[in-house]
Amino acid sequence: MKHRAFLWALLVMLLVGVFDMTRSISGPLMQKTFSLSYGELGILFAASSIGYLIGSSTVGWGLNHVEVKFGVLIGGLITMLGLVLAASASYFYIALAGFALSGVGSGWMEVSVNALIPVLSALKERTNSGPNAVDLANSEQPGEQPGEQAGMFNILHGFYGVGAFAFPVTATWLIARLGGWRPLFTILAGLLLVVLIGIFGTRFPKTRQRHVEETNVADTVLAAASFPENSGIVPIKDMSSASEGHTRPPRSNRLKRTKQTGKSRQEGLQFSFALAGLLVAITAYVMAEVGVGAWLPTYLVHGRHLSLSHSSFYLSGFYATFTIGRLLGHLWVSRFGHHRAILWSTIFAFALVVVGELRTDWTFAFVLAGAGFAVIFPTITAIASETFPNHSGKVLGLLFTSAGIGSMVISWLIGGMASWFGLDVAFILIPVCLAASLIGLWMSRIPPQGLYMEVE
Repeated sequence: MKHRAFLWALLVMLLVGVFDMTRSISGPLMQKTFSLSYGELGILFAASSIGYLIGSSTVGWGLNHVEVKFGVLIGGLITMLGLVLAASASYFYIALAGFALSGVGSGWMEVSVNALIPVLSALKERTNSGPNAVDLANSEQPGEQPGEQAGMFNILHGFYGVGAFAFPVTATWLIARLGGWRPLFTILAGLLLVVLIGIFGTRFPKTRQRHVEETNVADTVLAAASFPENSGIVPIKDMSSASEGHTRPPRSNRLKRTKQTGKSRQEGLQFSFALAGLLVAITAYVMAEVGVGAWLPTYLVHGRHLSLSHSSFYLSGFYATFTIGRLLGHLWVSRFGHHRAILWSTIFAFALVVVGELRTDWTFAFVLAGAGFAVIFPTITAIASETFPNHSGKVLGLLFTSAGIGSMVISWLIGGMASWFGLDVAFILIPVCLAASLIGLWMSRIPPQGLYMEVE
């Protein structure tokens, strides 16, 4: 049962990567179909990110009321509805609604399969606690078997990368054979339906959830999941603090000023330069990555006058080096040092993106840049866990929410700038965001002093 459930989770994660790349590859074709400006195309891409942000924000509440299996099924049905709606759209606004719905569904699916990993790991150690039952309210599972959990998370998010780098070329081939992007969306919806039927017929580990006031699965999920555009190996270190001693969350995250004393206060999370810097760093990084993932095919088709098939090759190459770099990152990041690893990775990515934009004969630089992007996101989350060990669940929640907002804003921003100044100028936002990420990294190392803002 456990192995079958994990295999379905891998397939779901692969499909999430496939859906993200399908939206990106279909962008130039949908722009022609609906006679869209760059600004409207940016809104279309942003709708998917907004939907994902809504989905990933609500699924934590949902998983406190339904089993993880049904979280995947609900997300899959919403995604399928969005794909069908987009495929049958006669007007731009219908396609917009389809993109938003598919984003909501993807958020539910991805976070749900991430939430499955701690359950599978806990089952191995709790064979005497009842048949296939794990009580997430009392369980310490995030802290158990960290090596095993890390390996399972790495494999899970690696499958997102497989879908992301393998499908763009496949998508353009299918579009050419099927005569357009609409049949591709319909086929993917049908494929997803087959997967959902298989999941429905498979026994998943059961999770006994207490009332949402007693436990909040979202803390555990946020410490494990990442947004589809930046999916990868999210560090598992210090995840236990996301669930230990959890009480009912406050009605709002109120900010109040508090004077800094000689020792850091343990009662609340202090909003300092370190936290602000990490938020800036991860938001700017995600904006850069999503900008490449969503807009690279459109940029190459209209800016470099490449065919869609050639453009898809470069997008596949970017995610190939991205995935390989992320899978190999654990071999060198710790030895190099987290801050230094981010510094040189960002400089590497910045240089290659700039070269790719300035030199038409160096378009392949975009492919190599993927290796520079690879370790930045998970390493920032690792720094956050180490910097705020007593509040890692809350901090990771802030980071991922901020990253989701960044992914939403960049699509609209590039589209708006492209409408006014051209896509060549708008694409300069990618290296600008990478530079801003470095500024955030520098801010995170400023020694704490003066007044703090305490996040209750």
